[in-house]
Amino acid sequence: MKAGEIAGRASDAISDLHGSQEYKEHIVGVLLKRAFQRAQEYCV
Repeated sequence: MKAGEIAGRASDAISDLHGSQEYKEHIVGVLLKRAFQRAQEYCV
């Protein structure tokens, strides 16, 4: 999903004890995808 990739990169995530930068960027994309799916389900 293009929007998820953009949001992940824009999140300015950092690596720390809670996870790597890559993991956090990935999670932002996953959560954005879920939000879009729920919004679509709500509208239908």
